[in-house]
Parts: sequence; structure tokens; C-alpha cells
Amino acid sequence: MDKALSVMQPWAWLIVNGHKGLENRTWLTKYRGPLLIHTGLKIDYAGYKWVQENFPGIPLPARSELQRGGIVGSVTLVSVVENHHRHLLLEEDKRWHMPPANAWVVVDARVLPFRPCRGA
Repeated sequence: MDKALSVMQPWAWLIVNGHKGLENRTWLTKYRGPLLIHTGLKIDYAGYKWVQENFPGIPLPARSELQRGGIVGSVTLVSVVENHHRHLLLEEDKRWHMPPANAWVVVDARVLPFRPCRGA
């Protein structure tokens, strides 16, 4: 598996731990298959607060405990739903969709041992 997607924290943690079944992207891809989830050095602090407020049942780790700057897990990209077809998303996925982004739908999320590496 050599394709990777860089995702800010806490979104990367939510994806690889199976809480978030899609990733919002402005661009489309024809690729389907395995993806490593890479996280950069930045944390989306506003996003972290939004998750705490909107999903209080998700046990987010402390911001200082979120791994950054490497591979944190893997998923399988199974489809890309364009924003104007949002109605095709499962109800549980719609809560994570942030229009006007396209939804990259992922399954088989798993945490991998942290592997430091730079994004590209």
C-alpha cells in the first residue's frame, strides 16, 4: 500500500478509529482501494472543539496526545460522493459531510503503529 492521504488531527484520529466514515475533499479521484492515513503537524483546534460539542460520546484523546507528523492508520476508499449527490450518503455519514466538499467514503478503518514521515 503506497497511496496516502494527509488529514489534519483530530479528523485523522476519528477516521482511523472508525468514528468518521468519510473525508471531505474539494477534489475528486477515480482511485478506489487502500489508503494510508497520514497526519501533518497541525491540529484543527476549531474542529476539535466542534467534535467535542457535537459528539460528546466520542472519547477524543487530549490534543497533546494526538499523534502528528506521520502515518497513523489505514482505510479503504470505496466511493466518492460529489456534493450535489449528498442525498446518496448514509445518514450516519451526512453528519460528517461539510458542503461544498465532496465526500470520500472509507471503510475498514484501522489504527497502525505510528510511523513518522513527512507529507508530500
